[in-house]
Amino acid sequence: MNPIDPSPYLSLFIEEARENLAALNEKILMLEAGDHPRAVLDEIFRAAHTVKGMSATMGFQGIAELTHAMEGVLDALRAEQIPLDVDVIDLLFACVDALTTSLESVAQGGPDTVDPALIARVAGLPTEEPALAPQDPGLAMPELDSFERTVLAEAQAKGYKAYWVKIRLQAGCLLKGVRAYMVLTSLEQGGEIIKAVPSVPELEEERFEQDFALMVVSQEDGAKLKERVLDVSEIEEVEVSAIAELPSEAPALAAPPVELQAPVPQAIQEVPVVQPVAPAPQPARPQPSKASSEPEAKPAEAGPAKSNQTVRVPTDRLDRLVNLVGELVIDRNRLVENGGKVPELSETIRHIGSVISELQNVAMKLRMTPVERVFNRFPRMIRDLSRELGKDVHLQIEGQETELDRLVIDEIGEPLVHLLRNAIDHGIEEPAERAASGKPMTATVRLSARHEGNHVIIEVADDGRGIDAQRVIASAVSKGVITEDEGARLTEKQAYDLLFAPGFSTRETANAISGRGVGMDAVKSKVVSLGGAVEVDSVMGAGSTMTVMLPLTLAIIQAMLVEVGETILALPLSFIDEALDLAELSVQRVQDSEMVVLRGQSLALIRLDQALGLSPAPSTAEEAVVVVRIGSKKAGLVVDKLQGQQEVVIKPISRLVGKLDHLSGAAILGDGRLALILDAATLV
Repeated sequence: MNPIDPSPYLSLFIEEARENLAALNEKILMLEAGDHPRAVLDEIFRAAHTVKGMSATMGFQGIAELTHAMEGVLDALRAEQIPLDVDVIDLLFACVDALTTSLESVAQGGPDTVDPALIARVAGLPTEEPALAPQDPGLAMPELDSFERTVLAEAQAKGYKAYWVKIRLQAGCLLKGVRAYMVLTSLEQGGEIIKAVPSVPELEEERFEQDFALMVVSQEDGAKLKERVLDVSEIEEVEVSAIAELPSEAPALAAPPVELQAPVPQAIQEVPVVQPVAPAPQPARPQPSKASSEPEAKPAEAGPAKSNQTVRVPTDRLDRLVNLVGELVIDRNRLVENGGKVPELSETIRHIGSVISELQNVAMKLRMTPVERVFNRFPRMIRDLSRELGKDVHLQIEGQETELDRLVIDEIGEPLVHLLRNAIDHGIEEPAERAASGKPMTATVRLSARHEGNHVIIEVADDGRGIDAQRVIASAVSKGVITEDEGARLTEKQAYDLLFAPGFSTRETANAISGRGVGMDAVKSKVVSLGGAVEVDSVMGAGSTMTVMLPLTLAIIQAMLVEVGETILALPLSFIDEALDLAELSVQRVQDSEMVVLRGQSLALIRLDQALGLSPAPSTAEEAVVVVRIGSKKAGLVVDKLQGQQEVVIKPISRLVGKLDHLSGAAILGDGRLALILDAATLV
């Protein structure tokens, strides 16, 4: 068979192949852990088989050949011909890595090159027993059960002919399951399949050698059926034999009619299937006895089966939809702003506002993606990293169903990689050190996600040695990050913040994983750019927790509008605790900073006109304090006036303007004015 032109289906192939390779990584890890090995082996086989079928159909022979070789190893494991040891697991992971590399090459427009040595290594894996002998090419017709005899007898009674069709595929056929499916489909265009040997599921999963057989009833003659089979590629031989009529007194069974349609292999489920042109013979439905107390069974309602159906949509279309909804939100705000001038339109404006709010809610949900999409890549990384460092580490994942904006999901993966690598390299002790301190030899790193208000909280926690604040301060002083006097005044929490200073590291010598002073500062920069914050908490001897707080969405937010001089600022409500009148507070000056005591706790004041370099208002009679909370840190932002709450659409600031400190974007208000969105996390 000539490969199809892959260009129209390439993006779909790449996406589905990535999903299956991610599943392979996950299931091989489960296999290594000993979780339900037989069931997991079957799932691994199905994923590898799907990748093989799709890649061969698309013409990517390198990927198809390697997955075909993997199937041999998996079959040998299922037959217990080879032991499931660390060498086999490593070999399977090596295959997944090679497939991933080849797939990404295809995604970039390159070839699907796979190292032939790896294919040969996988295909040549020795087994303890000889391979299973090929199936009997004769495939004699098996004994029929009473139900099959009933169906066959009634079909013959209605004038249908019965045939036993034996098929042999060509040696070296890579797509045996697909070829079997194509034969099934072709024969169903001329009749109905009563029985398959091996069974249809076994054919789909390629659990047969080169031969299989089918019992078919049809009004066509045997020559026509043979012609149908030979129209399928890679068929070596077809033999069609007529089946003599069964005795007419064959007993009928009280069973519903069955439509024997072959399941569609997963690799080609989206290909439309031609429906049979010949009417399928059906055994008569027996009438229930009048004396029976059983209610008469009602025929199933016609119509599609209810299922969780999904549609793949390009992300740029979703982004376009959200942008259009954002424009509607801006127009809604303008209508609300001016609606009081035309009382007759107030009801219509309220209705339009309600519809736009619902549309906005739906559009936002379309962008939400479970963090599982990111979390699933880490178990394999932790396995390889812990083996490289000689540490026994168990990764515990919680809350992977938590949903987050797709744009945030796309950006948060790399920061989490740094946090997890640091937890294992810096946080987790060497095995001897853990044993000396009475800890379990297996360390635990916990990766969790949860919702808190309008934020998602992601934590990376370990049960390692913890962070020595004094060592951090000493290292920062020696590297010139802070002075010795500044270090003496730092609290433990402030010392932890030094970990995010550019170029800072507590490791004396760099290795391949950490110690070069890059990573943690990149983590904070990325999280802050997403409108979030990162915090560190630690207990010496018990471990550390890195907490990342992220906004649910980056598109539309609820904000408090404030005035600073002639500038309007929008403060995300998710960061705001409360707003107070500055005149009612007792301001105290401590060194060069202003403080107030709020409910028994000191609160630092930050005057936004000074922090942002803005001109203050002529009169400060209405000065207010907006109390913001970033993680466990709080501060009071002094503004000239509070305007009120409004839903705003975040617009990026043009690169031509350059980077603006403490600002994350802009928004167009209902009256057409521009509001700058304050990034409070960079101030507190």
